[in-house]
Amino acid sequence: MEGRVTKRRRDDEVRAEALQIFDEKQREGLTAKEASKAAGFPLASIYRWKRNPTLWDQYVPNPEASMSRIDHAIETLVENAASRASKLHAILEIGAWLVWPGEIIGRPLASMALLLIYYARTRRVGNLGELSRDELQWLLPLIAPSEFEVMFKLDVSFLPHFKEYPIYEQPFTERDVAANIGKYFIEADGSVLAERPSIERAHRALNNGGFRHIWPLTNKPFRRFFRTRAPTMPMLYVEQFQSSFDLHFDPEDESFVENVDSVLSQPSELLEFLAKCRWATRQMQSKLDRRALAHIRFPKFPEWLREEACEIRPLEPEVLDAVTEPAFDWFDN
Repeated sequence: MEGRVTKRRRDDEVRAEALQIFDEKQREGLTAKEASKAAGFPLASIYRWKRNPTLWDQYVPNPEASMSRIDHAIETLVENAASRASKLHAILEIGAWLVWPGEIIGRPLASMALLLIYYARTRRVGNLGELSRDELQWLLPLIAPSEFEVMFKLDVSFLPHFKEYPIYEQPFTERDVAANIGKYFIEADGSVLAERPSIERAHRALNNGGFRHIWPLTNKPFRRFFRTRAPTMPMLYVEQFQSSFDLHFDPEDESFVENVDSVLSQPSELLEFLAKCRWATRQMQSKLDRRALAHIRFPKFPEWLREEACEIRPLEPEVLDAVTEPAFDWFDN
């Protein structure tokens, strides 16, 4: 009972702090949506807490269950006996995770949306009843109607939209930044103390333009970005630097079906891709300080999936320079 009270008090403090940040940001001229983002909570939650500050009954996400879905998706993709429908759902699950690694509650709905859009376009049907009996046999167990209830929960305020927007109208997205930071962590020389990768050095490299991305972040937002994106960094690294696969499945893209089919039609290459992801994940875990990885839940790969080493290239001079130079303070210039 005491543990529950302590947790409740801690949650109350977090929400009170969020409301304070929200009010301060609005006084600074930010819109309600921008202020809620700065506070770190959906606008619907902020408004509900303002209406009734004693109502702290958020729909609580389960991070472990969320990552278990990714573990299961990887296992499905490397399992020869898995049906094509199951593998289709698995690759779309991973695709949705790479877009929203921090969206725990709404992501199952997003992957189901992709699945249904794929069938609508490839079979040219308006409803499930128009699919063949075999297709329905494989598809129906993958659809969970209860997931659609998530859309109506005030705390979620999540609608799946798969377009990834560039940062400051530059030719890169958060996905690209995560891939480059993963590349630094994985390819840096971990045997030399002075060159051993760290979160602090990655932050310095980003602020100094070492990744050829202009995205100045103060320490707290950068660490929040790291905590959210770190589990995806090894896979994004392999995707962008070690393979020809593109796992960004955007249904607004005319080549959406073609992109999905391209991945599923290459089972041996997909197996190699996941084997490299397992290797890259272990590399990143081995090179970063254990404290930096506290509370970071990486995907778990099947034990029998062999690792395949990636081709390691020397870090670019601009990255090495950026991690050794003092961090450029964009916020005082």
